[in-house]
Amino acid sequence: MRRFRIPVVIIGFATVTTLDAATVYQNSFSSPTDLSSYTILSNGGTMAVANGQAVATVTSNFGYEAAMLSTGAFDAPYVPALSNNPGLVSWSFNVSNVDGPGNNGFEIYLASTTQNPRDTLTPSCGYYFAGGGYVGNRMGLWRYGTGIVGAPVALIDITSGLATLPQMGSFRITFDPGTGNWRLYGTAGTSYVDPQSVKTLLGSATDTSYTALNTPWFGFGGTASGTDYVDNVTVTVVPEPTAAVLASLGLGIAGWIGRRR
Repeated sequence: MRRFRIPVVIIGFATVTTLDAATVYQNSFSSPTDLSSYTILSNGGTMAVANGQAVATVTSNFGYEAAMLSTGAFDAPYVPALSNNPGLVSWSFNVSNVDGPGNNGFEIYLASTTQNPRDTLTPSCGYYFAGGGYVGNRMGLWRYGTGIVGAPVALIDITSGLATLPQMGSFRITFDPGTGNWRLYGTAGTSYVDPQSVKTLLGSATDTSYTALNTPWFGFGGTASGTDYVDNVTVTVVPEPTAAVLASLGLGIAGWIGRRR
């Protein structure tokens, strides 16, 4: 499990302590077997690993292609009800796409109650990041309560977002269980950068409509004819501080819980 350290609090001129942000899932798609744990949902297309990326090729203007992974594959301390995570949840990834005869769109399914986010019968609820298939280069973060083909609600709406190739995007999305705040960070250029290092804030919103639900599915894919590329997917969670860390801050467990509310 890869970890990186972030500062927790600074008192006076001294940093009291740090917490580790745990990498609960990471995939660089360097091998075809890197998709072996995913369930592939095909409706007019293919999903494969090529040139070190996951590649979704959609051949129908009305089709889609998605790779879905149970978050049971994630390490602790991640839990599938987003609001129950012990600290900040972060999803980072590289993405790009190219249109076919139709206007292709890319989709990153951060959290879904069902394996197929297009399920309208169950119905499927959750959150996803998408772009490319809308008017202009619109992209953003949406929530959906009757599948993403129902009536999704835009939480963070970027009217001038990632264009098709040769533009390539690097994005990081965070959710704070303590406040219900979502943040979208991103950058675009002619090459990818490390998405975990992206610090340009594109927008924020507060929403907890479905964060208390069990959303045990994560994935990515594309819609309408064209090709979508996804790479360097990482999910991290900041864990609860231990009793020793709290003691160094002059707080007990009750004090920590009080600060989070």
